[in-house]
Amino acid sequence: MVLPLRENPSAPAQGALAVEISRRRDDLRALLSPLNCDDEFRAVISERQTLRSYGGGCHQKIGTSVLRRSYGELTFLRGLTDNRRVLSGSTLKPAKARPPRISGEAMWPLNPSEVDWFTREPLNPKPPDSGRPLWIAKADALPDDWPVQRAQLVWASGVQTWKKLARRGVWVNGCAESLGEQELPRIETLVDGPVDWLKLTHANGYTDGEMPALATYRLVPRNQSINLTSKRYFFWRSGSEFEYALTQNSWLQEVMHFCGPGNTQKILERHGVVPHIFLDHDQWLKEMRC
Repeated sequence: MVLPLRENPSAPAQGALAVEISRRRDDLRALLSPLNCDDEFRAVISERQTLRSYGGGCHQKIGTSVLRRSYGELTFLRGLTDNRRVLSGSTLKPAKARPPRISGEAMWPLNPSEVDWFTREPLNPKPPDSGRPLWIAKADALPDDWPVQRAQLVWASGVQTWKKLARRGVWVNGCAESLGEQELPRIETLVDGPVDWLKLTHANGYTDGEMPALATYRLVPRNQSINLTSKRYFFWRSGSEFEYALTQNSWLQEVMHFCGPGNTQKILERHGVVPHIFLDHDQWLKEMRC
């Protein structure tokens, strides 16, 4: 099991390799420069700065992991300081400036439960060959009657999908941290070779072609009227929500949009929309609502 960084970040700079040279050895700096990964270097600096802000030291019970992505810098933090302060949380420092804070009256949705536009219709596909590694976009995408072998590799899209699958008795090996399928598992060295993942999703679900997909259910609209005319700032939890709303509100492409990283972001971009990225709906409300 590969523990998710949201739940179990590593010790600061864990696993990073460094070469120390004299400040006067410009020749060595030039020689070693091609070996340096700038993103990893900056991530390590950020992790060490976080540890230093709480007193530093190898005996601190603090884990922090930084991931640098095109949309910003993610920081996962958990631990306990020497003065017994509990640390827990995930943050995203965006790559581009945030817009000004927004009146709640213009934001949608304030409560994610407002969005209940689809029912799920099973497609009853034939299960893949026994033991095929599964990448599961939502817990609902794994049919209840499909057998999952104990030794079968299962990867979830995020921690919540992981927990739902675990409650069904499915052993999950890891997840994509709700950052999208471009966050590859990278477990080839643990399983002794390449992994031929099969993504389970809904019909017309987004895929970038990196892994084959199998639709196990279909999203069926409830045929309700969607009137969003009084709103101007939207947070989308899925690309399907956005595309369905767009069929009834063509002007949506002209206003401001927000979403999490991953497939929803790519679907919005496919429609010519460049969204602002937040980790989740809660972070969006906290940082943007005035």
